Amino acid sequence: MRMMMSVIAYNLLQCLKYFVSDSQQTGMPIQTIRLKFFKIAGKLVRTARKIQLKLSIYHVHQEEFYKIFERL
Repeated sequence: MRMMMSVIAYNLLQCLKYFVSDSQQTGMPIQTIRLKFFKIAGKLVRTARKIQLKLSIYHVHQEEFYKIFERL
């Protein structure tokens, strides 16, 4: 079971690496992708009608994050 989860995680990161790759970020290691796009301060806000994820406005790689988010 653990091996299957590792394979799924690896494949998801490879898929994300494909979406991240453009001229500036070709060959970016997985650790850098995790640092730039997964380790972001945020807060989950729940109201009566919807759930929102509010990200920090001081995120250094904010423009890159939203470009990739739009591609997904």
